[in-house]
Amino acid sequence: ITTLETHLRIIKALPPYAAMNFIRKAVGYEEYLQEYAAYRKMKPEDWDRVFMIYKQGIDSGKATFTTEYPTWDEWDSGHNKPCRYVAVCDNEIVGIVAVSPTSGRSPYRGVVEVTIYVDENHWNKGIGTLLLKKLIQDAPDNGFWCLYSSILSSNENSINLHKKCG
Repeated sequence: ITTLETHLRIIKALPPYAAMNFIRKAVGYEEYLQEYAAYRKMKPEDWDRVFMIYKQGIDSGKATFTTEYPTWDEWDSGHNKPCRYVAVCDNEIVGIVAVSPTSGRSPYRGVVEVTIYVDENHWNKGIGTLLLKKLIQDAPDNGFWCLYSSILSSNENSINLHKKCG
């Protein structure tokens, strides 16, 4: 029996989450992410899918203080144009990251609040890590020197993601 055959037998016997962790460790986390999902800049025509993901967060009561659903124009005007990315898996948007200003005062123009949402069907698959790392990488080149997040204590996924990414 080859190593690949052994790995396939193990994966088939595991629950999906455990199988995914096994694959990540076997092939390497970065390689796994590159195979599973990619990121790209968000476009206005992505709004319908982004809205559905954002709506999941609002409805959960754990992801935001917001209780009303924004229109595209409201969301667009509240978030900085640079550093808007979506994660795509199998041609479907499964996550989003963007930033919004924390103050209108000039000294704080580089201090932004992070907005990150992942479709609940894709939690714990590295999507948040992919997006947050991309944001951290690109923020300084776009004039952002401080990334800030307000996270509800009940949102353990977000807390763990932010701890993981620093």
